[in-house]
Amino acid sequence: MKVCFISPSYFPVVGGTETAIHELGKHLVNKGCEIDLVTLSPDSTSRHEQESGMRIHPVLIPIEILLMNPQHYYGRLFPPPITQMSILKKVMKLNKEKEFDILHQLHVFYLGAASVFAKKVLREPLVTSLMGWDTYDPIHPLSKFLDPYLAYIMNSSDVIVSPVKRTIIYAKHQGCKKEIKIIPHGVDTTRFNVSVNGRIQRKKLGVEKDDIVILSVQRLAQRKGMEYLVYAIPTVIKENPHMKFVIIGEGPEKARLKELAKTLKVSGRINFLGFVSSEELPRYYAACDVFVLPSLYEQFGIVLAEAMACGKPVVSTEVGAIPEVVENGKTGLLTEPKNPKQLAEALLRLVSDENLRRKMGEEGRKKAEKEYDWDIIAEKYLEEYKNL
Repeated sequence: MKVCFISPSYFPVVGGTETAIHELGKHLVNKGCEIDLVTLSPDSTSRHEQESGMRIHPVLIPIEILLMNPQHYYGRLFPPPITQMSILKKVMKLNKEKEFDILHQLHVFYLGAASVFAKKVLREPLVTSLMGWDTYDPIHPLSKFLDPYLAYIMNSSDVIVSPVKRTIIYAKHQGCKKEIKIIPHGVDTTRFNVSVNGRIQRKKLGVEKDDIVILSVQRLAQRKGMEYLVYAIPTVIKENPHMKFVIIGEGPEKARLKELAKTLKVSGRINFLGFVSSEELPRYYAACDVFVLPSLYEQFGIVLAEAMACGKPVVSTEVGAIPEVVENGKTGLLTEPKNPKQLAEALLRLVSDENLRRKMGEEGRKKAEKEYDWDIIAEKYLEEYKNL
């Protein structure tokens, strides 16, 4: 099976979409597919990615260099025609060599026209994955003016997939008339698992035997709500002084969060680790006792699935699709967004009850194995490809 992925972004941009593309591609390659990814990039050199087995074909468009971060796509009236034509040209050129069986676009808005034109010209089926912000994002919503365009892209697809139910609601509001199937994002349950040893990481962090480690992993952007976690920390450490907070990730909010921690006099309780390699990341999950994600909006939250796969209880917010991923009271605790008081209460409830942490961690691992294993998810996509 020869598949052409089409996405506006990929590594080194780090986010849920890029991680999902990497993992899905890797597992499909393991199942015998040939995957070629066409994406926008300031680097125009094609390469073979050793870990995933995908062929990456970056398309360099000068006007896009300033727009490569997905946050710049928000509010755009329409994707530049030169972008669509350049992507279409690249796909058609590759098809002469590869003779693709399937076109699979990830996102709707930015490269949707190129994907639909490629489908019509090459007469090959098109799968569309609704990955997030272009279908629904309450923080930076796209203009309603774009609804007819988005509806056209979705209704021109042969199969439409969403990782969660919530996205389907908004896609229907935008005019999608086709059936939308649910195939979630996932986690590599062999890499993220309960047997990973985090003792070395706890030692690096200076964690004592009785200390409780609270971990958060995400891009440090305003939409992640990390300031509310920082505001919650004084209350938490007042009730339980044996607390350490570890924040992994980079982003525009990092300096402000550090300054806020300094103002609240909790800088000594927080380790801002910045970027952590994919190889080391599972060991930090293993090193923690509770995982927290105080997001203001989340399309899926792959880090939640990673924490659950490592057998860790989760504290997060009742927004977006998070309630579909985290079962409140079973695999974790959900709070109102922008509510440091509730966040502190949820953390303290878990911190004070080791048995509850263990039970929620066990339930989270079961759910990750049953619903979010990338091998299972790749098999579902492969079945769709074969049916087409």
